[in-house]
Amino acid sequence: MKSYKIKSFLFLFIILFSPASNAFCEEVYYNDAKIKMLIPADWTMQYEENGQIAIGPNGDIVIIFMLMKSDATSDAIIELKDHINSFIADVKETTNIEPLTLNGLSGYAYDARGVLNKSRPIDIGAMILINTNNKIVMVLALAISETYKKYEESFLSIIDSISPVSVKVLKEK
Repeated sequence: MKSYKIKSFLFLFIILFSPASNAFCEEVYYNDAKIKMLIPADWTMQYEENGQIAIGPNGDIVIIFMLMKSDATSDAIIELKDHINSFIADVKETTNIEPLTLNGLSGYAYDARGVLNKSRPIDIGAMILINTNNKIVMVLALAISETYKKYEESFLSIIDSISPVSVKVLKEK
């Protein structure tokens, strides 16, 4: 009997917490950017005129999705850095800007650290992605440094789930 309970628990654990299991996620579309992502059930979405914001359970981590004004990637990187510097102080890049491909979307990403509200250390993950219409999408992740580890897994699952959406799919939605 004991072996049966352990096997049942392990099976349930694997099903519930498998990376392939989307049972606790909502598929969210950002139609203007022609992308979609999976957002955990304990996160909330805030919809703004110029983008969308995924907010972690206690608000210590957010991911901002926004179409950029720039059409060229070099200009978009400058625009991204200007945006970050407009509300975060003492920004210091912790990695170099690197090219990337995420589920068929090409772009660039880097990490940084800064200070929010003059006292809160904040970790920054900055990314630009080129969508299927050659528009540039900003993905900006901000996390209070001391609580980032707590939400790292769900944060990374959101980032890993970002993918392009065809116009046909968007029309059906």
